[in-house]
Amino acid sequence: MKKRVYASVFGSGLGHASRIDLILKRLAADGWQPWISSFGEGLRFLQSKGYEGKESPAIDVKWTANGSLDFAGTLRRWPIMVVRFLQQMRFEIHHIRQVNPHVVISDSRLSAILAARLLRVPVIVVTNVLTMLIPRHDRRGFTTTVERIMGEILSSLWSLSKVVAIPDLPPPYTISDYCISPVAPRQKVRFIGFLAGCNHGVDGSQERNLAPSAKPLIFCPISGPTQTKFSLLLQLKEIATSSQGYDFIISAGVPGGSSEPKQFRGGVFFEWCPNVEELAHRASVIVSRAGHTSIAKAVLAGKPLITIPIERQTEQVGNAQRVQRLGIGMMINQRELDPGSLLSAVRLCLNSSLEIEKKANNLRNVALQHDGAEAISRIVEELKA
Repeated sequence: MKKRVYASVFGSGLGHASRIDLILKRLAADGWQPWISSFGEGLRFLQSKGYEGKESPAIDVKWTANGSLDFAGTLRRWPIMVVRFLQQMRFEIHHIRQVNPHVVISDSRLSAILAARLLRVPVIVVTNVLTMLIPRHDRRGFTTTVERIMGEILSSLWSLSKVVAIPDLPPPYTISDYCISPVAPRQKVRFIGFLAGCNHGVDGSQERNLAPSAKPLIFCPISGPTQTKFSLLLQLKEIATSSQGYDFIISAGVPGGSSEPKQFRGGVFFEWCPNVEELAHRASVIVSRAGHTSIAKAVLAGKPLITIPIERQTEQVGNAQRVQRLGIGMMINQRELDPGSLLSAVRLCLNSSLEIEKKANNLRNVALQHDGAEAISRIVEELKA
């Protein structure tokens, strides 16, 4: 009988789905039959990779018109989110029973953990966020107490799994330290290393489409929920158009979008970039959101990184600050983004290249010592046994 694994994936943006894709590829090579559940962009991405599965009820935060987190609006949706969570639980119980997997992998989804526990199926949670942190602008006097209580509750819920796999580097190199350190690591926590592609090969078609240039290449792979990307992509194209000393390549990260490069004054634009890893290795500087997978890819490329976190999204703000403290890049708040701030950060990265490059390469060497997909594969085999 073929070994079966059920992966339940948070579907907002592509970071969660792309790391599960790496895990499932490794497991498939080891004879496992994967089945997925997700929603939104994550589901479309995984289905485009050929995985069998179904769409689960969606739960996500609310975003403002300019792409920042609407914390108050999210709080007002709690009754709806509770109903959706119960719908998710029902969905997961039904489909886990239907698939009858040997192991369940939950990427940041509590409903799958609880469903697997109820059905007595071993479950692994993959997450780099162990607690809930309230955005600074929404803080009140009781915030610390609320965060501590919520952190303990979430930590207890994550711990219902057999293993809490953190797809990050072990301390003191942890990128997502801000969302992990408030909750003391429990016995089940394992730092497994990054789950991010690291392709050192060259895509010949990509080389034919993009002529080489003597100018420094600024590569901007912009990921995240659709609602958060539009304004930033517009700003970056405007900055690239007004910049003369650099070549920009901007990727909108649209699943199913065109992979044909579109030239504009100042650079090239992709709806979907077919070779992100190769361009990351060619770049002089990478500009991205501060999602965990985006940062991991930049670290694995060993390149200076300029992060522009989603406003008021505490995980991304914490990740961006961590990048700056580690000395491998700079952080710019989107509300302060303009040609002056971005190009000043680019020049600082390039002029300080020896120092930043050394730190980036040191961190890359640490990252290459850890294979997150292989670590998960070993854990899955242990749980099946």
